Amino acid sequence: MKFDPISQAVIDNVRKQLKTLTDEEILQLTYLMTKITKLPLNFPLNITKQNDYNERIITPHDEDSNNKWRGEDLMKVLKVDTVSEAAKELLLLKDIKNNGLYLGDYLLLKEFNINGKNVGTVKAQIVGFNSYKNFLYTGCNNTNHIIFQFDRIIDEYKIDEQCETIQEGFINTKLYKYLETHYKTALINILDVPLYPLLRNFDNSGYPNGRTWSFEYYASFVWLPTIYELTGKRYKDDRDYKEDYCAKESEKTHVHLPAYKINKDLLQKNNWYWTQTGVRGVSFPWCFAHVNPTGRLYRGSANAVRGIAPCFAL
Repeated sequence: MKFDPISQAVIDNVRKQLKTLTDEEILQLTYLMTKITKLPLNFPLNITKQNDYNERIITPHDEDSNNKWRGEDLMKVLKVDTVSEAAKELLLLKDIKNNGLYLGDYLLLKEFNINGKNVGTVKAQIVGFNSYKNFLYTGCNNTNHIIFQFDRIIDEYKIDEQCETIQEGFINTKLYKYLETHYKTALINILDVPLYPLLRNFDNSGYPNGRTWSFEYYASFVWLPTIYELTGKRYKDDRDYKEDYCAKESEKTHVHLPAYKINKDLLQKNNWYWTQTGVRGVSFPWCFAHVNPTGRLYRGSANAVRGIAPCFAL
């Protein structure tokens, strides 16, 4: 049987190096072969000399890291026709280094339906790769994962119905339950793949008296980012709010998400939006930090309505 030049190049190189390839390289080549019929003839396969006789296909990209901003439609990048096909490809690619994915690359979710409400077309963009894999201070999440966040406010909701007393953190709020039920269901329905239950720290919002902060790990399918994940710093708003009143987030509790390190504009959404960071208020004891449309940080009582731009992982 006669093959096109690119297919034949893959076959010849696999045949030559099958005995010397690592498991990771075999996965990379296998992925290329499954996609080969959709690649244009000028697809930039990287051929490099190895010793004085071997030619080896490495990967479609030669960057050492995915942590660069690009912002392209993943359906076009992966050359698939539906968002569910793209999601399935991502589950394969997340275990391959130099997989051609970059920060800001996004999934367009059309006719996105949350609990019976159609919010139209929304964009979920990549904000981190393996950000919490074997997290240094806890060793949790030993599986590769890709973290996405909605790029704008797609819904508005209260953190909880009340704010007069300090409760046991975001894990016990009405909004947390809303995200873990309706948002989780909506994402699974449209992506047709399981979400990754990412283990992250949740502060207890100062329970029981608003003065002692501690953190516990919970597995979440859909969640709000913390102030530290967005800014790399502990919360302190523009009104010089006392640090003792705020959750003591640090590099030991959370990761500063790579997309927010390199693209400062990401903090700006189209409305005030909630974060997961707890704050002990004065007039209203149970407060949470939120971000205004210019990217500035504030706090608000838990029973106020704010926008949400949640995260999830594959």
